[in-house]
Amino acid sequence: MTKKQRLTKLQKEWVKALRSGRYKQTTSTLCSKDGAYCCLGVAARVCGIPKAKLIGVGDLGDSQRLEEAKVALRLRDSSGRLLNEYKKDEYNRTHT
Repeated sequence: MTKKQRLTKLQKEWVKALRSGRYKQTTSTLCSKDGAYCCLGVAARVCGIPKAKLIGVGDLGDSQRLEEAKVALRLRDSSGRLLNEYKKDEYNRTHT
């Protein structure tokens, strides 16, 4: 049996924003020109990244500020590792 993880305050804000109906939905871009967001675009807004920085951006890894949003929300990669853990391991492999 796996241990159930509790959501952080920021994650709760993200879920609340997703459920609020304030954000029109889109895919393949954080924020479309008409103001629709994918779930990760909503995450970026919750983390305080301005809408202007998100329009037309197709991946959260496109800028340092967006990378910080992923880490702040404690998002995990496809193998289940926290993103900041992966970055530390990657840094250690390339700088030792």
